[in-house]
Amino acid sequence: MLRKSVRPLRKASNLRATLLCLLDLLLFAALLVGVVAAGSPWTKLLCSALLALSISRLFVIGHDACHQAFFGNRHANRWIGRLVFLPSLTNYSLWEVGHNLGHHGYTNLRGHDYVWAPASPAEYAAMPRWRRALERFYRSGFGFGAYYAVELWGKTLLLPSAEQRDRKGTAFRTDTWLVGSFAVAWIGALALAGGATGQSPLLLVACGFLLPFALWNGIMGTVIYLHHTHPDVVWYDDP
Repeated sequence: MLRKSVRPLRKASNLRATLLCLLDLLLFAALLVGVVAAGSPWTKLLCSALLALSISRLFVIGHDACHQAFFGNRHANRWIGRLVFLPSLTNYSLWEVGHNLGHHGYTNLRGHDYVWAPASPAEYAAMPRWRRALERFYRSGFGFGAYYAVELWGKTLLLPSAEQRDRKGTAFRTDTWLVGSFAVAWIGALALAGGATGQSPLLLVACGFLLPFALWNGIMGTVIYLHHTHPDVVWYDDP
């Protein structure tokens, strides 16, 4: 009934989806070239900051594709989703398990939906001192990016549990290979460009990879904090 009610609102445009993908992929590539070609360190830093926004835009496309809500074809959504997830180093199959099945299947149910899950005062008091300090840092405003990098990307997309890996099998291994190969190629290309242009490879890797990826984590951590955390947002223990 619910799907039938929203069906009139679904109007997939493969042409528009394709043009958006091409635009954002070209923007990502152009900003990488800008990091290498720019003579001024400030211009390199500007390109670096814009790269983080470009990664964010590509991630949004991947998010929608993973929901089968971007292209009209399921296979196109899956493979284009994998492609545009690469700059954020997001494993498509693991994101599908954690986000589509975990978050949307069990929204705000503790033990299943793990994004910014709150702790009761008693649970917080029972934590070790280091963990209480870490939780306060995560929610301080300065730690949003660290929360995403460690608790979500690190623990569920980079080093997932055996259960998460087993749920996707071959798809998990394929996506892990894709993400790992892309990261190596990204860093390697920047290092080689540094040698070829007489620039510091470390500087180009820092401006073309490390800083944009760190800023992306900050953007993502902030957005999901604002989506999930508010005194009026109810969480549940009972399904």
